[in-house]
Amino acid sequence: MRYCALLVCLLLAGVTASAVILPPTVRVVDLRWITGQPELETWLGSLQGTLNRRPSLDSAVFLVRNDTDARLADALCRLGDARKEILTPGALLAQEQPQLTGQVLYSPAQPWTRNIALTAAAVAEGRVIVSHTDLGLPTVLDLRDRWTDRLSAYRWAIEQYAARTDSSLLVLAPETGHLLADVIVSRRALALDLSPTEPAEAELLAARIAALPQGSQVIGMPDVRAGDREAALEALATLVGRCGKSLTPARDAANLSCWALRVDQPMVQALDEAELPADRLSVTLIYDGGSARLDGSQSFDHAANHLLPLLEDPALAALPVGIALPLPLAQYAPGLYQVLLARERFTPAEFIAAPNGEGWAGAPRLDEFSLRRTARWAQQLDIALMTLTGVERLSTDDVSALAQHAGVQGIVLHPQTGVASGNSAVMPGLLGFTAMRATSVAELREALNTDQPYLVVYLD
Repeated sequence: MRYCALLVCLLLAGVTASAVILPPTVRVVDLRWITGQPELETWLGSLQGTLNRRPSLDSAVFLVRNDTDARLADALCRLGDARKEILTPGALLAQEQPQLTGQVLYSPAQPWTRNIALTAAAVAEGRVIVSHTDLGLPTVLDLRDRWTDRLSAYRWAIEQYAARTDSSLLVLAPETGHLLADVIVSRRALALDLSPTEPAEAELLAARIAALPQGSQVIGMPDVRAGDREAALEALATLVGRCGKSLTPARDAANLSCWALRVDQPMVQALDEAELPADRLSVTLIYDGGSARLDGSQSFDHAANHLLPLLEDPALAALPVGIALPLPLAQYAPGLYQVLLARERFTPAEFIAAPNGEGWAGAPRLDEFSLRRTARWAQQLDIALMTLTGVERLSTDDVSALAQHAGVQGIVLHPQTGVASGNSAVMPGLLGFTAMRATSVAELREALNTDQPYLVVYLD
């Protein structure tokens, strides 16, 4: 690891995440010509999830929505030494239709039926996909015109499917979206869209999250049908944190079922040791994708859609930057991390853990299970530095203890937070940091005018 980029980061042994190995062929479906066709992307995402979850894979399916996806697909094939086969949606369906066993029908006019259809397909026997029109397959369930309101529909879905879906995962999939379809089907997850700001829906959502076992993960974002999006995100963060569960935001992250497949290589960051300067100011730059607590580096969207272009930026070649990314990549998208890691090795950048490591909302929980999982994921991704936010009630001793038990070598506090002692950034054994956020060169120069020995600058 690069000490110059992270101040104090020790190399951790790379532990390969437990996941299915990428098969020798990747079937790439190019959707860049498609705009405003969510129904097509819904059945295609459900087909992708069904195919990518097979226990014995001879090929994987990857959807390309934009140029970044295209570059990611190319990078995945190069890294995994896989052959790329380019198909249209219709060609993929034609190839697989003889092996498909059924379809679940939903109504776009009743958008909640989309999520319920995806959940039903996920737990169905055989290979079942979803569609709003008849695709010429046996209909195993028709959800059209079954309910007149969202609450009744989701109460029925929870009663019918909660015990049959993966209890370690709950997907909050906006009804206006469709890009989480593949992860719902591939992981056999329960999918809901309940607002944390509308009392009746929030009550049902809280009850479902509270019923999840310890260590469960909530993936997704609430749909904002009315009101302020930031308020909805804050309400969701509060709700998830109050229930003692972990949250990883995602709304626009496609291909999670494919990214769950890993390349047969260890996940180890590059080693480039450098002595810490003892006689002058030491600066660490951290890129965390913006100031929004749940819309930046904690999200799968940030990792899947923004980090490859950032790593390919020529300006990064001469600038050591710690790039924050969500630790749940270790479990849900190890293949994506490996693709990003392959590019990171050509830069002086270093990957660090996004605020609060495990992906939980609000202040980090100090229970043994959360810390153990944080340590395991950090070790799998060879990450030794973690940033924190929302920890105002913690003392410096608490923060140091958290670093020790979470298995990381250093912790930096987000510039919008602090600890009880008044320090704005802490690392075990190194106190007296100044942390701030810079969006311009002028702000960066102003930050350098400090008598503190170490400076942490967050970059927008």
